[in-house]
Amino acid sequence: MILLVHRFYIFLIICLLVVYYSTFFIYALNVPKWDDFALIQTIKEVNSVESLIDKCLILFKQHNEHRIFLTRFIALLDYVIFGNLNFVHLMFFGSLGLIGIFVIFLKVLYRTIQNYFVALIIAILWFTLAFYENSFWGMASIQNFWVVTWALLIFYRLSFYSTNFLVVGLLALVAIYTSGNGLLLLPIVGLFFLIHLKFKNLTVWIIFSLSVIALYFGNYSAPPDNAHPNFQIIDFTKGVFVMSGSMVEGLPIISNFHPLLFIFGGLVFVSSIVLIVQLLIKQIIQKQALNNLEKFLLLSLIFSVLTILLVSFNRVGTYGVFSLNVSRYKIYSILLMSLLIIYFSDKFQLFHKIQWQGGILSFFLFWYFSTQHYFLKNVIDQRRFLTSFAFSFLNDSGNSSEVSSGKIYQKPRLFLDFAKSYRKNNHTNNHIVNLDKNQSLHVKKPNYENQNLRDEGLYLLLVNETHSYVFPFIQARRHSIRNLFNYTSFFDNSAELDLNLIESDILPGDYEMKLIDNDRMTDFQNSHLLVPKVFIKPIKKNW
Repeated sequence: MILLVHRFYIFLIICLLVVYYSTFFIYALNVPKWDDFALIQTIKEVNSVESLIDKCLILFKQHNEHRIFLTRFIALLDYVIFGNLNFVHLMFFGSLGLIGIFVIFLKVLYRTIQNYFVALIIAILWFTLAFYENSFWGMASIQNFWVVTWALLIFYRLSFYSTNFLVVGLLALVAIYTSGNGLLLLPIVGLFFLIHLKFKNLTVWIIFSLSVIALYFGNYSAPPDNAHPNFQIIDFTKGVFVMSGSMVEGLPIISNFHPLLFIFGGLVFVSSIVLIVQLLIKQIIQKQALNNLEKFLLLSLIFSVLTILLVSFNRVGTYGVFSLNVSRYKIYSILLMSLLIIYFSDKFQLFHKIQWQGGILSFFLFWYFSTQHYFLKNVIDQRRFLTSFAFSFLNDSGNSSEVSSGKIYQKPRLFLDFAKSYRKNNHTNNHIVNLDKNQSLHVKKPNYENQNLRDEGLYLLLVNETHSYVFPFIQARRHSIRNLFNYTSFFDNSAELDLNLIESDILPGDYEMKLIDNDRMTDFQNSHLLVPKVFIKPIKKNW
């Protein structure tokens, strides 16, 4: 009977993977987003130099506060193999990091509590659309997923195997050159040696760490300041709690009442701190050796907590408390929850008691509410944004020279391509649409229904004799209880667009306004838009 139950859990885990990766290939789009252009620039620079040393230096160079060697290397490798840089390939490689994370948890569970129901819970938490930005963004996918994979692999090696400096040191180097928070591994591993009184190992690790720090910060320049942070301890604490609890944003009761997010996040974060302190007291003060599972939990919790504190410190003062609720940071909320679930399952046999009393149903409802309903809407919105971006800024050679040069990247055929040949030679529309004082355009289309869950929907086309731009309307999600299982009522029955010219790159001129609805194009209220020359403060960058 037990073997049959375990096989049932494994079957459910496989189903989760199939659903996740099927969804991935449905919505992944080979379009660069923001920092992805740094990878195109990397390939251009590598092609422009002859020396192998110069090529390597390009791969190791700084990107904001990070040195994203792994991401640059995978991008270059993809370009060499396929002849063009394909960002879906980068996203897929990044998403393989999720499998790496899950396999590490699976090995930990197999060597300790051997509860496959907990493995199912871990799979439900990780194979989700909650961090859709990571999953569907080439650079972020590799950087944010794989740094966690490397960290957990190091902690697993330290906890369950004898110390091997060659393996741990190489993994630490790869993690550090995957994402900046990989540097946290240096003090964490040092603390591990210290509390276990391995002073010889600690001495070697300190020498190694100082060498790595000197190498990492050689020719380092502080990232450009694009804003003016205003740090406040209360907002910092709120940000920590929001980031710690952000994994439950997709639940209806949480998304409709945000204070619950603070409460849940506070419980998760405080519980993590209490567990860290408890394990340290057991090892240092009570002189009781931690078992292998406790070692793994301690190291992983410290890494997660320090990352959350660091990200909150860097972002809250500039971008606000709820900037910590963005999808690419949810990985640390889910990491904390996974570690706490394993701990409670080990100490209190929690899931042995409830697994047949609604445990499976509860966690699958959580997966459905947050993944297949709430965050699916964000995935659709992001795909439509990228489709519009590709139309507006990658079609014209004037806008895409840095992309098309040397055929490093070639834009795929997209849903909106049918509109790119449309040009109006004479303006016949009479009504001029006025912008507000903030140089913004607000358009609402009431009584609009769109049941397509991919590319189709409502777009605004701005077009004149030389240029054309497309922007997607946004439809609110219907997230009430009665609509959770009704995909014919997935979207609200109205669509809105807010376009700020200061934040866009629209060239000045007189543009006719058209509506694109699926494959139909119509005049928008017989109107045209005068786009003035707007000063856009350039974003400082070091790449």
